[in-house]
Amino acid sequence: MGYKKYILYLNLSLILNTLEEKGGLLKKGTAVDATIIESTNRPLSKEKRAELEKSPSSQIDTDAHSTAKRGKKYFCYKGHIGQDIGSGLIRKL
Repeated sequence: MGYKKYILYLNLSLILNTLEEKGGLLKKGTAVDATIIESTNRPLSKEKRAELEKSPSSQIDTDAHSTAKRGKKYFCYKGHIGQDIGSGLIRKL
């Protein structure tokens, strides 16, 4: 998890915990939405990915992965959002 994502996660957790402690959050279930954000880069070979695990480079994107949706293949990032059904609050990014 990257630094910015970690800070966002901590802030979101703090807000949700505060709301829950004060009784301002009624959980009725979570709706999850997933989206695919295509990468402009091309997929890395297994060898190149293993090499970057040992010696990371800030110039090469290792966060994007291959996936398939409705039979079509993508090299992308996956975004997920969890939203509380009762309140409409976003609970997870």
